[in-house]
Amino acid sequence: EGPPHDVTLSAFFFAKYELTQDQWVRLTGSNPSAQQPGKIVAGNLHTALHPVEQIGLKATREALARAAL
Repeated sequence: EGPPHDVTLSAFFFAKYELTQDQWVRLTGSNPSAQQPGKIVAGNLHTALHPVEQIGLKATREALARAAL
């Protein structure tokens, strides 16, 4: 801890919502999610609008780097 001081950050993107399974499929062509669209979990039907899961940092960085071009 110490007195307040200025900090400089590199540019970054921060979204209001998680990346959906459908968006991930459009970026990469595959869906790694364990909760695939059409699956019923705890009485709820999962769709492609649910957040993508089961992706690692490396795959995320690669996909988003391709999308930024």
